[in-house]
Amino acid sequence: MLTLTRIFTALDTAVDKVTRWGVITGITTLFVLLLIRVIARATEIAFVAYDEIGELATIWMILLGVVALWRRGMLYRVDVIIAGDAAWKGWLEVFVQLVSLSFAAIMVVYGWQYAVNARETTAILQINKIWYYGALPFCCAIMGIYSALQLVQQVQGNLARGTAGAPVRPAPEGEPAIKHL
Repeated sequence: MLTLTRIFTALDTAVDKVTRWGVITGITTLFVLLLIRVIARATEIAFVAYDEIGELATIWMILLGVVALWRRGMLYRVDVIIAGDAAWKGWLEVFVQLVSLSFAAIMVVYGWQYAVNARETTAILQINKIWYYGALPFCCAIMGIYSALQLVQQVQGNLARGTAGAPVRPAPEGEPAIKHL
């Protein structure tokens, strides 16, 4: 069990680093493209494929940022529902996690179908659009895994307390998002 915990912690740390560096790389790419575009206009040198690279960087930057926030439980919080009846707090959190998991699963299924059925390439660089559209099912699959793990943690916490109790919140920044199962 200790080895499994180490593996999950290592995977969680890897997801944290990849999402952070993915967002940093995406925004850096966009700034570099903007700088190149300004220089190209000032020197009247044609710069093609700006939009293609920018779109690819933007989609991955946004979705990796969503994964980073989802991982920490900070993206979609339905605090109005959870702030209700104290006796049902933990089970309302289970409901919220089920909705989150359902959303991620739907996005994986339809995102995958959309990505696989895309038969187009970009006009200038001839990049297959699956690299653009594939970001959605890939990132949503990771989000679904975190939702499932948080759901299991919440149910275990509810059952251990014997009542609904408080929602299990993901760890703060720098700590593993999933501590135990």
